[in-house]
Amino acid sequence: MEDNINQGRTAFITADIMALRGGMPIRVNGEVVGAVGIAGLRKQTDTDIANTAAAALGPSKTPPHS
Repeated sequence: MEDNINQGRTAFITADIMALRGGMPIRVNGEVVGAVGIAGLRKQTDTDIANTAAAALGPSKTPPHS
């Protein structure tokens, strides 16, 4: 799909699906509260960076200190 979009078939953009790599939603309690978008490197590298960033920005796995 990404190749089709890059070649001008932009109808995919309105399909309510994530068609481009490098984007990752940030979820809190199962609800999307934001997103991270990375572009500029290879597709898989963009995806890996976006996944890492979204995980870092998501809820902490460690309880807060008192």
